[in-house]
Amino acid sequence: LKSALSSGLVGTWISDLDTETIFMDENLSRMYGVPYSPEGSRQDIIKPMIHPDDLELIQPQNQSILVERQIYEAEFRVLRDDATHWFFARGSLELNEQGKLFAGVVMDVTLRKEAELALRENEKRFRFLADAIPHKLWTSNPDGSVNYRNQGWYDYTGIDNFDELESRSWDFLHPEETEYIAMEWSKAIEQRKDISVEHR
Repeated sequence: LKSALSSGLVGTWISDLDTETIFMDENLSRMYGVPYSPEGSRQDIIKPMIHPDDLELIQPQNQSILVERQIYEAEFRVLRDDATHWFFARGSLELNEQGKLFAGVVMDVTLRKEAELALRENEKRFRFLADAIPHKLWTSNPDGSVNYRNQGWYDYTGIDNFDELESRSWDFLHPEETEYIAMEWSKAIEQRKDISVEHR
């Protein structure tokens, strides 16, 4: 934790839910762009920095998970320096003689989130192009299980459900060539080699 905190991308907090006071360390104060105060600040000091659509995620009083004394986790956006930052928070509720204390850690996961969003956008672009070509295209996992088929497959077979298409995909091969194709496919998976076959 000490190493993570030294990166400047991780901060900690303790909130007194009875007095609505939050105690943030220097890292977290800087991450939110608010002044560091050892004496604590009003809990709503960070509210102006939270994306409007994510405000509900940071309201501990509205989280049933806190009432059930379970681990709290939330991923939300922070608007700061004319940019959107992604934060991931993890915490828990503690009940003691001091009252209800909500404490945890916040991590800046902006780089990871941006990479995820970029990958998701690339996948959407790939699927759009794959569905536009007049051919049947598919992709599989390393173990050979198919994880995607383009629209050409559904148009050709008349099946509109992925699971049903997978259960019947071998039925569309010529019966005299099914065994040969299955053998070549298994060999390609086992040897991690490309496969190129012509069949009916």
